[in-house]
Amino acid sequence: RKIRKEPLGAILVIAPWNYPLVCTINSLMPAMLSGNSVILKLSSKTPLIADHFIRAFEAVGVPRGVVQAVHCDHELVTHMVRDERISGVVFTGSVSGGYEIQNATANRLINATLELGGKDAAYVARDADLEAAVESIVDGAMYNAGQSCCGVERVYVHKDRYEKFVTMVTDIASGFYVMGDPLYEHPRDIDARRKDELANAEADADLEQQQQQQPQQQQQQDAEQPEQKQYDPSLARTTTIGPMAQRSSVQFLERQVQDALQKGAQLVMGDGKGCRDVNGKGRFFTPTILKDCNHTMSVMKDESFGPILPIQCVDNDQEAIELMNDSIYGLTAAVYTKDKLKMERVFAPKLQTGTVFMNRCDYLDPYLPWTGVKQTGKGVSLSHYGFNNFTKLKSLHFKKY
Repeated sequence: RKIRKEPLGAILVIAPWNYPLVCTINSLMPAMLSGNSVILKLSSKTPLIADHFIRAFEAVGVPRGVVQAVHCDHELVTHMVRDERISGVVFTGSVSGGYEIQNATANRLINATLELGGKDAAYVARDADLEAAVESIVDGAMYNAGQSCCGVERVYVHKDRYEKFVTMVTDIASGFYVMGDPLYEHPRDIDARRKDELANAEADADLEQQQQQQPQQQQQQDAEQPEQKQYDPSLARTTTIGPMAQRSSVQFLERQVQDALQKGAQLVMGDGKGCRDVNGKGRFFTPTILKDCNHTMSVMKDESFGPILPIQCVDNDQEAIELMNDSIYGLTAAVYTKDKLKMERVFAPKLQTGTVFMNRCDYLDPYLPWTGVKQTGKGVSLSHYGFNNFTKLKSLHFKKY
């Protein structure tokens, strides 16, 4: 007796715009290693990533056609999913997009792995290391301008730690997050980098020969050096938060903040409005922290996907668990506590998510399956379980005569 795992055939991987490299790799590589060919469809916001993948594979000798890229609209994607030559689909994106993919497979017996929306929650328990919790949660909420599938979108804090948490989280966030162009470089840093490069070159070459070549090299460097932006000290290597990728995001986030304020929430950082950077460019949203939130507010129920951190006070662990589960989504949940036994016996079994974190958040471990429940989707990526999406089992039962 033996069990074989065989490839499915051609896999259609539809990857998102917010992490076009890592999300693509998480499906692309196990699909290829399982013996399948792959068709890549990247978001219209990051289409060239697919072409870069193709060139990279061709450069290392992967036969042409094993990985292909397509650039098309949603209608054509639906036609591809329905095509008999497609043997499996992996989609990362919106809930509505996931349902479109699922519906397109309705008349076909193929697997569709769907990673969709999220409204990930964090809970700061009474015994939490408050300083560590604050640093972790702020980063989990604001990283990538809040445009992360597993970013922290709502926080519950035990009543005994609530006011202190609000003060600390505001202090840390207000002192760190600066909007601007992350590619900007201070002229002083440019000069220092050039000096280091020159020093390294001189150490590896004959000094006299280098002195002879220096005028020619300098001319070439001057010709290749792109024109630098006008110096603005407020942007000098301080940029820590970028713009909103979706054109509609700013208006949606503004509506969430206004809805929360009208229902009793208080602004403790930011103004809850869209803005531009100091040069008047970009489509930014001011990092915003709200306290005294509750579940009548959109910001505690609907996916924000932006740099907003709404905070709600709770009386005890059980109330926190109930509120964390009060969501149509279920990707991750984070609990900050020193009690590992309670985590294993109380929080982990009761929280309705694909991943439960203790004292961390917004993190992918390649050894653990990445999955979700409810409207977050179905299927698995990462870990050895992620390979199951791309193979079919065949039983071999032989008898000798």
